[in-house]
Amino acid sequence: MAPKRFGDLLLVAMAGFILAVAGFLAGAPEAAAADWLSGASQYGNNQDWHGLQSYGQRWTQAEPQNPLAWATLADAYCRLSQPDQAAEAFKKAAALAPGDSRPWEAMSGCYVNAKQFEKAVYALQTAVKIAPNSGRVWLGFATQLQNLATQQQMAAHALVGGALPVQTKKNFEDSAQAYQRALQLGMGDPKEMWTEIGSDYYYALDYIPAMKAYMSALQIDPHYSYALNGLALSNGAIKTQCTSIHVGPRTGDVAVVTKTWTCDAPTTALVHQADGLVAGGS
Repeated sequence: MAPKRFGDLLLVAMAGFILAVAGFLAGAPEAAAADWLSGASQYGNNQDWHGLQSYGQRWTQAEPQNPLAWATLADAYCRLSQPDQAAEAFKKAAALAPGDSRPWEAMSGCYVNAKQFEKAVYALQTAVKIAPNSGRVWLGFATQLQNLATQQQMAAHALVGGALPVQTKKNFEDSAQAYQRALQLGMGDPKEMWTEIGSDYYYALDYIPAMKAYMSALQIDPHYSYALNGLALSNGAIKTQCTSIHVGPRTGDVAVVTKTWTCDAPTTALVHQADGLVAGGS
C-alpha cells in the first residue's frame, strides 16, 4: 500500500485552486469594479459558465487594464474545461498585477483539474519566484510536483523499489524539498507535512531520508498510521539493500545460504531505531 494516496492530493489541489481564484476576485481594489463583480457572481451562482465567459469577454473589452476582468474570463474558461485558454487570460491578469502570485496559483489549479500536472508545476514555479516567502505557494508547488511524479511513475509502470525514470525521481525529491520549505514557513500540520516528505523520498527510492522524515512525524504522534506504515516500508527496503545473500555449494538436497549485513553503523542504528518505533506505535 502506498504511504499516501494520489486521490487525496488531487482533492487538495482542487481546493487550493478554488481558494486562489476566490481570493484574487475578492481583492478588488476599485469600487468601480463592484458592479462588474456583482454580475460575475450571478453567473457563478447559477453555474452558467458560458454566460460567464461572454460576460468576462465584455468586461475585458470594457476594462482591458483590469486584472479582475481577465481573472473572471480565465475562471470561466477553466470551468468550461479549457485550461489553455484560461492560462492565457490568467497571464494577462498576472501581467497587470505583477506582484500577485494568485493568478499563477489559479492557473496551476486549472491545469490540475485537467490532470496536466507538468503545466501546473510550471505555473507554480513562477508563483514561487513572485512569492518566495509564502507557505501556501510552496505547499501548492510541493503537491503538484508530487502529483506530476506520481503520474509519471504510473505512466512508466514503475513499481515501488523498481526502476524509476531520472526525472520522476528528481520531481519526488524536489517535492520533498518544497514541502520542507512550506513547513519552515509554518504551513500545514507538521506531522502530515513530514509524512508527505517521507512519502516523496520513499517513492524516489531514497529510503534513509524517508525514514528520518517519518521519524520526525512520529516524534509528534507516535501512533500516526501513515507515518508508521511509511517507516515500516522504508525500513524493510533498507534491510533488503543491506543484506547480501550468498548461496554456497549444495550438500545433497540442501544449499547453504549465507546472509551478510553490509551497511555501516549509522544505518544499522537507524534500522534498530525504526524497529522500535514501529513496534511501539503499532
